[in-house]
Amino acid sequence: MLMSGSVSRRRRLQQLLLMSVVRPLQFLSCLAVVLYFIQVWLLLCLPAMLALSRGFLSCLQCPPSPSSASSSSSAFVLLLLRFLSSSSTDVKTPDKEGFSALQIGCGHKKEKHLTKPEVCHFRAQGVPLNRKLREFPVTPDALLPLGTSLNVRHFVPDQYVDITGTTKGKGFQLSHRSGGSTGQRDAPGKVFPGKKMVGRMGREQRTVKNVWVYKIDPARNLMWVKGQ
Repeated sequence: MLMSGSVSRRRRLQQLLLMSVVRPLQFLSCLAVVLYFIQVWLLLCLPAMLALSRGFLSCLQCPPSPSSASSSSSAFVLLLLRFLSSSSTDVKTPDKEGFSALQIGCGHKKEKHLTKPEVCHFRAQGVPLNRKLREFPVTPDALLPLGTSLNVRHFVPDQYVDITGTTKGKGFQLSHRSGGSTGQRDAPGKVFPGKKMVGRMGREQRTVKNVWVYKIDPARNLMWVKGQ
């Protein structure tokens, strides 16, 4: 009887310890899911535009970002972005397509350099011929009328934005992916899929989040952001 009582008490203690660990983990997992959906909702509400990178420059008297604790001036590397003449070329609504999205076009291209489906699309929408087209998912309240002109005024200084671009291509590289051993002997006698090997480096799409906007120039459609 004494042994059975001690075993039952031990089991209760183990169950209590397990519940004390599981409940905080469940709360943290629920909190992570809520934060993820909040982040997605904020991204859908933010404006999106197309820009060209025009190089880096240093700013010796650039004030720190608002989140910085120090108030003294310091040097920063800034990335210069030039926004092309952009406009909304297509609006997709939940009633027609089943989702909300905004198609943005920028630049200009001659008709002979476009395919027939692209020319028919621009003529059907009644918008000028554009060089680049990108579609961004947005919330229904963030949809813009067809043909709305977009410029750098959609952004404000001290704002944080996400920038997506293509990294610099560096060709076929060997140093950063040294071969070494690629597998075992007779067992399993093969190279497992996903083995890191030599190959092309760079020229991949990457996204940098929470980039600080230093200032904008509406007259020249320029924007300076904090470099990486």
